[in-house]
Amino acid sequence: MSENTEVQGTPPANAPAVEQAPKKAVKAKKQEARQAAPEFVAFDTGKEDLKRLILAKDESDPYWDARQNLDVDDGVVASMAESEEPATIKVVKEGDDYRVWDGRNRVRAVPEANRLRKKAGKHPIVLTLAVVEATDDPGEIIKGSMRANIRVDSPPTVLAADISRALAADVDEEWLCRHLKMTAQKLHGMLALLDLPKAVQKHVDDGVISITAALALTKLDESKVQAAADALAAAAKVGAKVTSKDIARVAGNEEKVASKKEIKQWALNMQSWKLAGKHGEQVRDALILAIEVCMGMRSIDQATAAADRLSKGEKVKLDFKQFQQD
Repeated sequence: MSENTEVQGTPPANAPAVEQAPKKAVKAKKQEARQAAPEFVAFDTGKEDLKRLILAKDESDPYWDARQNLDVDDGVVASMAESEEPATIKVVKEGDDYRVWDGRNRVRAVPEANRLRKKAGKHPIVLTLAVVEATDDPGEIIKGSMRANIRVDSPPTVLAADISRALAADVDEEWLCRHLKMTAQKLHGMLALLDLPKAVQKHVDDGVISITAALALTKLDESKVQAAADALAAAAKVGAKVTSKDIARVAGNEEKVASKKEIKQWALNMQSWKLAGKHGEQVRDALILAIEVCMGMRSIDQATAAADRLSKGEKVKLDFKQFQQD
């Protein structure tokens, strides 16, 4: 063997040291490799019991998908009824049955699709089950579902529910942003939609209320959200555009300029103010000086001189009686 000959699989002696991948990354790659090589099984829905394809029943199950709460899409039913290519469903083995990991809505669409196929004289659907190795990591289960489904086409609050469950299962926020192609700010905005009442969430999912308007609703007092949402929905029926400012006005949260009477009353109320901190009293007096200038009760020069004395810790005489006059 010549001196330049290398044993297969052995790096050259002068090769640079290879940086070792973090254990977490290695584990993730191994996990992906296992999931990338499934066993394929034909599942004839005309001969097999569909109950053998187990769907998660509630949100406590990591295999749950929030879209299971939605009606089966007519387009999915029609596509499966017409196609001769078997739909592929990702599953994990559970005894003699299979737990559905991806393809839940296709499984739900099978009965109606088979009814249409029978009417057209076609054989029942034959699904291809991609049987992958199970994992006990809820985060990996959710990520596996999200890899297979780009969720940005889901109704907004359904997508928000999926994001919430993913974060609760310790799925990394950066991973979610990258996969869903959204910023962290947008992701947190989606989560805020879950704070809205269910009736309002439905308006958002139906497209009656835009996400932008819905986020404006999340900033209102809880007692005012429904009234503002109803006004938005009513406006949408007639094609009117409603801004965030309009929402605030409907909810009674619109900022308004105080009247002179209100300003005077505010100044009178300050007599009993006990502001915290070493300079609380001076802060209060400085506010009253500013009010006096705005109300024409003290000149700017007088107020400036008084403020200078306050800054030195000196007392300034204030006449609250002037605020009682009309």
